Amino acid sequence: MLTEERKRELFNKCFKSVVSNCLFKIGNKSHGYIISGRKTVYEYRLTKTETSMPMLGILGDEEFEEVQKHIAAGTLTKDKLLELITESESKIKRKLTNDDWEIIWEDLEDGDLEYLAKFAKGGDADAQNAIALEYYIGEHVPVDETKALYWFEQAAQNGHVYAMSMAGQSYEFGYGVEPDKDKAIEYYIMAARTGDDIYQEFLRKRGINWEDNG
Repeated sequence: MLTEERKRELFNKCFKSVVSNCLFKIGNKSHGYIISGRKTVYEYRLTKTETSMPMLGILGDEEFEEVQKHIAAGTLTKDKLLELITESESKIKRKLTNDDWEIIWEDLEDGDLEYLAKFAKGGDADAQNAIALEYYIGEHVPVDETKALYWFEQAAQNGHVYAMSMAGQSYEFGYGVEPDKDKAIEYYIMAARTGDDIYQEFLRKRGINWEDNG
């Protein structure tokens, strides 16, 4: 079981990550709603007895525009948010829980991972990278290089530079996947283009001009 202290520590880390990339934060310090850059909606509660940030769902473009109008008018409520999320998900047929998620998470054993999983599912790059490292290192769960690569790639697509490098190494050396040098280079280039000087120099030494490679 997670201690309240550990739960709050994990929450604060993920909370800061989501807030730093959010489009809107509605409410006060202890309770409100966050709409992340991926239009994922979270409800957060920070009190002495409760620390949580459940994911409510994902908004489509039209629904997101309507949310913006309600925010401007000061008329946005939780019921309205849920209504728009339901409309959005029925249109795009995107469910937040499905068989694929059950397969991915079926063998998680550590309480911290179960907590971080909520944020990873919502697209939080830091949480996705943390889960990937657990599968890669095997500290709390059995080593599974395939699952590690899956989460490194998810985090990489969400802008996590370290995950980009780890995904590249996995493809280069065949960790959890058949070796694929071209795919590895794609991730190294992705990391270089974020300004990572290590991978910029790494690619230069291989004769690859990451600035012009497209």
